[in-house]
Amino acid sequence: NSMVRGRTMKEWVLGGVAGPSPAHRMGGSALRLEGREIPIGLAVGRVSSGPIEQFRAFARDLSQRQQIANDLAAARDQAIEASRLKSAFLATMSHEIRTPLNGVLGMTQVILAGRNLDPEVREKIALVQGSAETMRALVDDILDMARIETDGVTLSPSEFELPQLCRETTELWKERAGAKGLQ
Repeated sequence: NSMVRGRTMKEWVLGGVAGPSPAHRMGGSALRLEGREIPIGLAVGRVSSGPIEQFRAFARDLSQRQQIANDLAAARDQAIEASRLKSAFLATMSHEIRTPLNGVLGMTQVILAGRNLDPEVREKIALVQGSAETMRALVDDILDMARIETDGVTLSPSEFELPQLCRETTELWKERAGAKGLQ
């Protein structure tokens, strides 16, 4: 008389229902012939209701299913760790880029503050300053993305002048486009 969940196999399968009963399923483990324990799914059902009670049982080796589940969990954990490391790398690199970039911005401001600056040089230094500001905005965006992936970030809308942004962007790429024969 095997016991299943505190009841005999017969009580467990019949469940108090007369006549053929649907299969009852449970998980467990079994020993293979070589002695290795494996996870199994077991389905047992009553097949007759005559004077001799008959039951059918099917055991299914769930080793492969369990291995796939374990592999998927490991892959998920690796992906989460890779994402965390990527975010940490982006944050670190963004900070490392930002430091010299702030030096470039500071120097362009000092140069542009000079009164005796040739207008053509002033225009080129202003272009350098605009490019550095654009680069700093990109670095800030990278930092924001890293924060979103790790801690989250609060967005706050701000107004800007679209025509001015378009002019600055055009000015930023004008020389390079001209060198390629583009207008």
